[in-house]
Amino acid sequence: SELWRFVAGSGCVDENGECTLRAAIQEVNLGSGPFTIRFIRSMTIDVPARRALPAVTRDQLIISAVEHHRGGEPGVVLRSDGDFAGLRIDAADVHLHGLAFNGFRHALVLGNDAADALVGSDGDGFADEREGLVIAQSGLDGIVFEPRAGDATVRGNRIERSGRHGILLWSTRSTGNEITRNAISNNGGAAIAVLPLAPDAPVPHIDVVDRAAGMVSGTACPGCRLELFADGADEAAVYLAAVQVPLS
Repeated sequence: SELWRFVAGSGCVDENGECTLRAAIQEVNLGSGPFTIRFIRSMTIDVPARRALPAVTRDQLIISAVEHHRGGEPGVVLRSDGDFAGLRIDAADVHLHGLAFNGFRHALVLGNDAADALVGSDGDGFADEREGLVIAQSGLDGIVFEPRAGDATVRGNRIERSGRHGILLWSTRSTGNEITRNAISNNGGAAIAVLPLAPDAPVPHIDVVDRAAGMVSGTACPGCRLELFADGADEAAVYLAAVQVPLS
């Protein structure tokens, strides 16, 4: 079943405080935030192949399943073989924590009206490992930034086995993202791909180095934050550490 708790309270909930995620998102879109949607228990939700969930169009929403995280895996899974996004965000200040997406065309799309989204860990050290999303087997890309999407933080997620890229950025407006500490591996294309829609926009620079001898060597831009991952397939499966590159 598709039971959820809509913590903010609205016409969505019945006498038991339960409703579907679809109905909860619809109620959020009609209201004025902040809102929180939490799951009442662990569950796998099969989204019908011809009936995508509604896009989130209202600002200030948290969707979290952190409390149901068990054994290193999210307890709440959304899955579908539908040719659509698992969840589409067309609003500002939307936070997603502790969910898993399996299948879908894209797991998550940050649409043209999205801004200040937080996907995964908030970085405060509390429940960080449980806050990350697990995204697997997307038909095309795991996470997509559409052309006019605003900046977002994508932190501490696991993205694997996408048909194309782990993360696809093709936004001309989004140039201040924080995309960090994500374990991205075994995708059909790049771990992070950037389409050249904004010629002057900063592009992540990715180097593959051999540290078999126990040493990493190479060059990096002055002042940049350099993240190190281990992955035999030249992606970013296992986060190791981060270092700040000196300015000179």
